[in-house]
Amino acid sequence: MRILNCTLSTLLLVSLATATSAQTETIVSTAIKNELDAQIQNAIDTHRITESALLLALAEVEVKARKPSDVQAAESRATEEIDSELRAAVNLQRTDMQLETTSDSPHATSVLEKPGIADLLSLALDRGAIMKTTNGTGLTLSTTPYAIRTGFGARDTETAWKNAVVGRNLSFSATFSSTDVTKGDFSSFTSGEVKYVITGNRSPRDPDLLKKVRSDLSKKFLVADHLRDQACEPQLKSVDKAKIDMDAWLMDHRDASADEIHAHLLETVRTASGDPVMKQCVDVIIKGEQLIDIGLEDLTKATQAYLDDKGDQFSVAALFVRDATISDYYAAKLLYAHDFSMLTANVNAEASWNKSSTTSAGAAIQSLRAYSLELGMNSKAFAKGRLDGSASLKASRDEALDAKSVVIGEAKLNIHLNDVLRLPITLSYANRETETVKQGWQLNVGVNALLDEVLRRIK
Repeated sequence: MRILNCTLSTLLLVSLATATSAQTETIVSTAIKNELDAQIQNAIDTHRITESALLLALAEVEVKARKPSDVQAAESRATEEIDSELRAAVNLQRTDMQLETTSDSPHATSVLEKPGIADLLSLALDRGAIMKTTNGTGLTLSTTPYAIRTGFGARDTETAWKNAVVGRNLSFSATFSSTDVTKGDFSSFTSGEVKYVITGNRSPRDPDLLKKVRSDLSKKFLVADHLRDQACEPQLKSVDKAKIDMDAWLMDHRDASADEIHAHLLETVRTASGDPVMKQCVDVIIKGEQLIDIGLEDLTKATQAYLDDKGDQFSVAALFVRDATISDYYAAKLLYAHDFSMLTANVNAEASWNKSSTTSAGAAIQSLRAYSLELGMNSKAFAKGRLDGSASLKASRDEALDAKSVVIGEAKLNIHLNDVLRLPITLSYANRETETVKQGWQLNVGVNALLDEVLRRIK
């Protein structure tokens, strides 16, 4: 049965991988025939037919009897299922996305901002621990014009993705806050950001990524055993007589060609083609209702092979931050990341300007508020894609009032609870206190949610 499992898995992969290049009925029939040819070659050598060959022959007969539109719809659903599983698995490996609030927000829980963006929608809850201008909880929402254009994934297609170059590289995020989280009042806007990924967008919606990962994992595409066995194993009893007849025919026709064996095999199994059990088995094969079981270690390697060609990631960002203590201000940031084999290095530069020339108390302040440099090293996902960690450092020169410099060091562990939820645990230390930064050690636990796959599933 293991040989059959591999055969049917290969059949599913081949049929799906070619599903966009020819007429559907021809696609499935050719995929089945190609796999069946290998089984027939084995029959020529051994003069015995395998159970896999009998099931494949039954599948070929069944597919040929179906309407092309029915087969096309089944393949479309299977392709979408596989791609969605790949996208979710790749997102689980990504460590470049900025899901929480920007490092300049009053609710910042991280000193380093990452250059990546969520494709559709992300949500983060942060309890400000580094900054001292607020003590409430911040809710950050991030999205892209591409998400809005496609109805948050409802009309997400390969063509739409390719055509929306600006829309898929541009993101908007806004942070709202409340000092009393028991009321659930997040109506107070505290910061907003516009970010554009100039190069290195790691979106798993990139068709090139899906093709690359599929190719590298071609031998790892396994149909769930219990579903496959449940659907196809009962049919093995139904082909016992066909196997006996075929084995006898092969012994009597040792010089038969592959085409002759193929034709006789189809004729032998044709009487069993209407079996309801066989229909269920074929449905499992061509509809792709089963999930793909891909080892995360293999997926990580395949994803990294794709990212080797996109090792550099560069983004620009513009921010507006509300600050009742000194002055509302604007900021511009340059965000750069480079991938190494096990780590990603980040280097960010920033400058900010006060909106007002005086503080709320009437004290005069300079137009230039501060400038800073952010450095970080982020590990790739490990522990089967469930963890990633980072160490970051931010050095800032505050020009607003007393021109103090401050250095903040940070260690963070991100726990990937599932495809959607991530739990960041952050420990930071600031060497001195300024008007906006707390001195000493700070510990923070937040929660981030990447909602791309949730939206896809409910579209």
